[in-house]
Amino acid sequence: MLRAELGDTARSFVDSFTGDGTTTRYQLTQAPVQGATLVITVAVAGSTANVTAAHASNGTVIYTASNTFVQGQTVSISGLSTTAFNLSNVTVAYATSTYFYVTNSATGAAVTGATAVATTSTYTVNVSSTTTVEEGVGVLNLPYAPTSGAQISVTGTAYRYFTDSDISSFVNTAFTQHASTTTDSNGSPVTMSTLPVIDQYPLVILASTLALYTLATDAAFDIDIISPDGVSIPRSERYRQLSEIIQQRKDQYREMCQLLNVGMYRIENFTLRRISRLTNRYVPIYRPQEVDDGSIPVRVSLSMPTYGDITPNTPAIAKDLSIYAGDDFKEIVQFSMDLTNYTPLSQIRLYPSIPGSQVGPVILASFSFTKSASTTGGIVDTLTMTLPGSVTANLPNVSYYDLQLTAPDNTVKTYIFGKVFTHAQVSDPLGPF
Repeated sequence: MLRAELGDTARSFVDSFTGDGTTTRYQLTQAPVQGATLVITVAVAGSTANVTAAHASNGTVIYTASNTFVQGQTVSISGLSTTAFNLSNVTVAYATSTYFYVTNSATGAAVTGATAVATTSTYTVNVSSTTTVEEGVGVLNLPYAPTSGAQISVTGTAYRYFTDSDISSFVNTAFTQHASTTTDSNGSPVTMSTLPVIDQYPLVILASTLALYTLATDAAFDIDIISPDGVSIPRSERYRQLSEIIQQRKDQYREMCQLLNVGMYRIENFTLRRISRLTNRYVPIYRPQEVDDGSIPVRVSLSMPTYGDITPNTPAIAKDLSIYAGDDFKEIVQFSMDLTNYTPLSQIRLYPSIPGSQVGPVILASFSFTKSASTTGGIVDTLTMTLPGSVTANLPNVSYYDLQLTAPDNTVKTYIFGKVFTHAQVSDPLGPF
């Protein structure tokens, strides 16, 4: 979608080169290119060599011949006095400039002083997976120098402005800016895969602005050219045009964000915090409730200003859980270490254990764990956290949890923390009819 907005559509191309026996770098006629789409083949023409000797050794037949054969070519040998060594359409297993051999069980007396002939057919090898591609400038780095006369063919997809990695960088940067304050229904930050559909096109517009800034920076280094016959080529005109397009895109992004109430220009509702004059503490704020709602009030955790203080980031990851009351719950957590000798612990409490809490740290539930490996034959690196439906049925609307691991040396570290949002159950098979 971003390429379409920039007019950077894909175009196919075909290039061909001729090997000289020494060159491994080849400049394509198109740039930038999409490296993953390139199909690169090297075709080695058939040739003939005079075979002067041959002998069998451990399932191979070795031929002495001054040749230019390459491994993988098909060869036919004729004219040897030991007829078992006269082979047709066999594959060259290995070759040097003075000899080659094929894998074959033929046996017989060794031949010397022969005047036999070995002939190879045209051989084409696909080197796409072993070739390094400099996508931005359209340069190929082949794994070896094709022989003189070898035909190198390249087919693939090219673009006008940006590589795939450039596009990914623009999109990721735009996502970080656009969705910095966007959360899902549980209050957790959204990811690229969970970004609401309504946010996607504004995100593309913002990413296109970043891409156009890059083009404008490149155009800023162009200079005006005036020829002796009075022809003027104002290269700076390109920079001016790009600047106008960038401003239009910025205005478009701002307008869409305001109309859809998303992104960096969305209208937000704030709750002002009040600090008690006597205690210098924030006055707690609770979520609004209906008049007939008798559930426990839910405390709202609002961000607090730092007043210039810098608080170090916690090493634990914030991750909220969403549970449907009465349903069995399962959450899979993967680690980058072997968990075999680690002891997990995760509990759900009504309130965190913090000084000054008016309600004690009541334990509502404890997760059960199953350790497993994320890949077949791999290390034990996955924890499956479970709760039965009989436990989830009694959880409050909002509670708190964390996940700790005790290492073999008895050190304890918290890896995940967050809230548990429990949605009320509607269908109850045990309830009254």
